[in-house]
Amino acid sequence: MVFYTRHFNKNWFVATIAGILLLLQSCESPDVTKDELEQRRPAYVYEVKSKTDQRKHSFVGKVDAKQRVDLSFEVAGRLTQLPLRPGVFVQAGTLIAELSSEPFALALEAASAQQALAQSDLRRKRDLLREGAVSPALVDDAVQMLRLRDAQLAQANKALSDSRLYAPFDAHLAYRYLDNHMMVQPGQPIVRLHDLGELFIRISVPEKLFAALNQAGIDLFATFDVTGDQQFPLRLQEYEGEAGDIAQTYAVTLAMPPVPGIQLLPGMNTTVIAQRQDLVPSLWVPSEALVSDPEGNFLVWVVTEGDGLVTSRRVQIGTADDEGVRIESGVSEGETIVTAGAQQLRPGMRIRPIIEAPL
Repeated sequence: MVFYTRHFNKNWFVATIAGILLLLQSCESPDVTKDELEQRRPAYVYEVKSKTDQRKHSFVGKVDAKQRVDLSFEVAGRLTQLPLRPGVFVQAGTLIAELSSEPFALALEAASAQQALAQSDLRRKRDLLREGAVSPALVDDAVQMLRLRDAQLAQANKALSDSRLYAPFDAHLAYRYLDNHMMVQPGQPIVRLHDLGELFIRISVPEKLFAALNQAGIDLFATFDVTGDQQFPLRLQEYEGEAGDIAQTYAVTLAMPPVPGIQLLPGMNTTVIAQRQDLVPSLWVPSEALVSDPEGNFLVWVVTEGDGLVTSRRVQIGTADDEGVRIESGVSEGETIVTAGAQQLRPGMRIRPIIEAPL
């Protein structure tokens, strides 16, 4: 058997061992120990990023007419003309209903005769007054009687005119309450007309979204089941200035023009989409990240990368909604700020960051 021997390099061995020990020592002595990190206050943090804001909120709405009118007669009578059926469109001035004109024509004839008689009586008494045969008081009585007969004649003319109902505007005949040959009382509804020259859409908006609805940059659209994914622009028409007692929502009315070729009628369901899109990217942070100083200025706590040191920074804020606050100045994109727990921080504190999901 043959044995081979190798010369051992002592210097190389010592250098290798020293390097390994140095490496182990550096690994066991980090800048921040595990115990020290666990003793720090945990806090949610958020990395500030610029983005084009595009947010949507949807609301369930109901289509309504611009105005609705229940037409009724101002006089009583028997209904003889009601030619139109529900569902038709009528132009302004179209005859809707008519009562039997015979009683009104007779009343007009009687009033006309009474007025003519009063005129004749007044002329005769004035002639007698010039002859001194009657007193001036009798002439005054005749004048008042003529005025009464004139008023009665005008009233009879109006009653005859009121026995016919005409459409006051271009309308959709939505409902017919009565049929021909029925007796009608004054004020009793005959038909319901809808003005569809403009459509109203009524929605209920929660309190936290109401303020943002009328801001610049908000686009409003309506979608309908009968039109698929097609969107129709809306404009804000009006809103109630007081929230409902139970749901704490505001009644908002939106308006849109009629859609050619598509019949949208009151009572139909619709989905209203409120969308905001900023063309210029901006910085947004969670509202919980904002704290205020005694002077009323808004601050955020900025986290130093690596050591977790927090420092307060004054910021200028812009618009806000339920998802965050726009920052006009004070922080830059890429900086890390504290969100939850910001009220408990003090200058010089170090935190254990917990990453929060982006907005």
